[in-house]
This record gives sequence, structure tokens and C-alpha cells, in this order.
Amino acid sequence: ARPWRDSDGRRRPAFTVGSDSGDGSLFTLVRRGWRNDDAAPRSSLQRVSWQLAGGRLQRASAPMLDGAAPTLPAVLAEGVTGVTVRVWDNGGWADGWQPVSADSLPRAIELTVTARGQPPLRQLFLVGAGS
Repeated sequence: ARPWRDSDGRRRPAFTVGSDSGDGSLFTLVRRGWRNDDAAPRSSLQRVSWQLAGGRLQRASAPMLDGAAPTLPAVLAEGVTGVTVRVWDNGGWADGWQPVSADSLPRAIELTVTARGQPPLRQLFLVGAGS
């Protein structure tokens, strides 16, 4: 659980959902395990955000954890008509996330994507330590 700093140097939580993300993202998190095959001088941590824009579910990442703007997003799905995000913590699902501190993490995220002519797709992501 590593908080990050935005381009103005403001400290941001390691995990945010919806309006708490401040950039229109569905959710934003810092993940570990970013491969570094070319041994570039960077961290193994990566800030990643998911967005719904123009009927497209997109994933954007930043080249550096602190201060860097995200790269152009990758399109994960098109024709998306809706997305819901729920967070699992303290033994139940909730529509929002209220972190205790900047390095707090939920246990899991549920992402449900609806698209024209398709049944809803539900994905679960383990997030916090001990998940």
C-alpha cells in the first residue's frame, strides 16, 4: 500500500474509487509486480486507473509513480453501457471506499461491466494484504 503524489506534489491515497479519484476514474490503485525487462531505472510499483469514456472501458497507467501524468489509455472493451464498482472490506460489499489512512486498502474490488447485447460481466480483483 503505497500512496503517490500528483503533478502538484499533493499526496494521494494508494487506492481510490469514483469521485475520490479526482480524475473521473472508476478506480485508481498502486500495484506491485510491474515487469522491468529492459532494466529501466524505475520502481516495480505502478499507478493504474480504470475509466469509462465514450462507451469504452479503458485502463491507463503512469510511467512513474509520483508526479507523472498517465499514458494514453488502452481500450479493454467497447460498446460499454455501464460499469459498477464495489469494494469488499470489513466483511461486506460497499459502493464506496472510505480509507482509514492514505495507505489503506480494501480486500477486493468487484467490477461489473454491461455492454449492448451482452450479459453483465463480473470481475473480482484481490487487492489488500492477506486477500
